Amino acid sequence: MNKVMMAGAAALCVAAGAGAAVTLGGMRPAEAQVQAPVQPAVQFAEAAPSGGGKKKECNSICQTLEKVHRMGELERQAAAADAQGARQALGQSMVSQAVAAASLPEPGRKADGLGAVSGKAIMPDGVSSKGVVAIACAAPFDGCRTKYMAAEPKFAIGKVASLVVPVVGDRFHFIAWKDENGDGVFSAGDYFAVAEDGDSVSSIADVGSMHMRMAEPSDL
Repeated sequence: MNKVMMAGAAALCVAAGAGAAVTLGGMRPAEAQVQAPVQPAVQFAEAAPSGGGKKKECNSICQTLEKVHRMGELERQAAAADAQGARQALGQSMVSQAVAAASLPEPGRKADGLGAVSGKAIMPDGVSSKGVVAIACAAPFDGCRTKYMAAEPKFAIGKVASLVVPVVGDRFHFIAWKDENGDGVFSAGDYFAVAEDGDSVSSIADVGSMHMRMAEPSDL
């Protein structure tokens, strides 16, 4: 062995003994052999279900994202339910005011050919649709001081009554009421329905089927 080779070997031995890191191409020898792969932010692991085949399962990050998505969907559903409940409560509060206004000596304005709000009152099984009153209160709702009404259905067959109220104006709240006990006021035991849960409709709207239900004390 020549002197140059001996000197190089000695230098390597000294470096190893001193704990110095010998690199190859800027990399430690162990690192040159094995490099850890980069993991994606959301990783799917293959798992074999009992029924055969493969399905993908979320890692913890993916599961957290799914939970956040589900929570957001539940919050949106709850908000929609709250809005629906608020509209229904508003609609129910309109009924007593509309009925009170309709019971005044001046029963309502009359309009011919300028507009008409229509719909069908559907009574529960076994309840006649005769005697259903339709009331259109001008929007925005002001206690139904501006109102149009039809004291009788256009026709009533069985549990279905066809309602048509001629109106003058742009938008209206449409209410159907049957005074079941004949006392002239909205009371428990009467039947009622409010189109669109109390939202206003246009002066030429057909609100479709209005399913009448029996009023309870909480509705008054």
